[in-house]
Amino acid sequence: MNILALTKRFSSGKDYVLDDFGREIRLSEELVKNGHKVTLIAADYHKKERLNLIMHGIDARVLPFSILRLPLFLLDTARLAAKADIILAMGDPILGAAGYILSVITSKKLVYDLRDNYEAYESIKKFGVRFLHRKALRKAKAVTAVSSILASRIKRENVHVLGNGVNIKLFRPLNKEMCRKKFGLPKGTIISYMGGKDKRGVEDFIELFGEMKGVKLFLMGNFSDVRGKNIITHKPIPYEELPYIINALDVMVIPYKVTPFTEAMYTPYKLMDFMACNKKIVCTDVGEMKKLLPKEFVCPPSNREALKKTILKAIKHPDVNHRKTLIEKGLTWEMLGKKLDRIITAA
Repeated sequence: MNILALTKRFSSGKDYVLDDFGREIRLSEELVKNGHKVTLIAADYHKKERLNLIMHGIDARVLPFSILRLPLFLLDTARLAAKADIILAMGDPILGAAGYILSVITSKKLVYDLRDNYEAYESIKKFGVRFLHRKALRKAKAVTAVSSILASRIKRENVHVLGNGVNIKLFRPLNKEMCRKKFGLPKGTIISYMGGKDKRGVEDFIELFGEMKGVKLFLMGNFSDVRGKNIITHKPIPYEELPYIINALDVMVIPYKVTPFTEAMYTPYKLMDFMACNKKIVCTDVGEMKKLLPKEFVCPPSNREALKKTILKAIKHPDVNHRKTLIEKGLTWEMLGKKLDRIITAA
């Protein structure tokens, strides 16, 4: 089958194309492995560049994009859409809107993938995007959603839960001492948070750490302004290096508050990566993450004392085998790619 996939080039500080990262790239790669021809259009909202490259058998094309340039974007992609058997819109409600317009112009079937609660995106507030996004939800032959909470909000048939996955060959348990030596990390117990911090409850977690004795805190991301005793900060590293830093640590913490994004969260990338490395993970009870973790590692959001007690409990807890859970739940990119293949073929 010839699939035209639409997504965006940049998200969460990552260049999906040049960094070879993200749900859209991994699912497209798996569709190629399942025998499909995939042309992936990555809308570039920021640099507004044009690039063509082949990656994992995907014909990837970066096109400049803005709301004002939407007619030109549609002109660029309409020819490709006309040759496709199906249009797969991913990554942003604007791309869902574009996919809907292309499906109407070319009479091609549409599959719409919701990786987040798109109703909370800033881009949906732009002129006409919300209207076209909802049209896309109704028009699509199938809709995939990253969590069952999100899927339940879509009042139509043929909605499928398709979480995020992980490459379990890349993310795997490694020797902790070897990994610590690689990054120059000290001995002792190290708890960690990795990712963004704005409006997520991470600032409260960092304050809470000041009350904890005998442990160190490792922060990776935009934390250059954070200072404190026993706090180690590190800038982001290439994705292929992540398994080494994850395996160097003892307990991974996801301390999120309830927000429009986290309330529909099921399988954020970091959770999958940590689980594949069999790390002990503490998370707050937001979204559906608790479905994948032992209940003793889950605590109420915005409850500092409960978070502290849960972290201390996790430090003393025996080793865990999260990889078994990932396999049982079908949360590897290979398994998710096969599921998406079946959904698209049925559509």
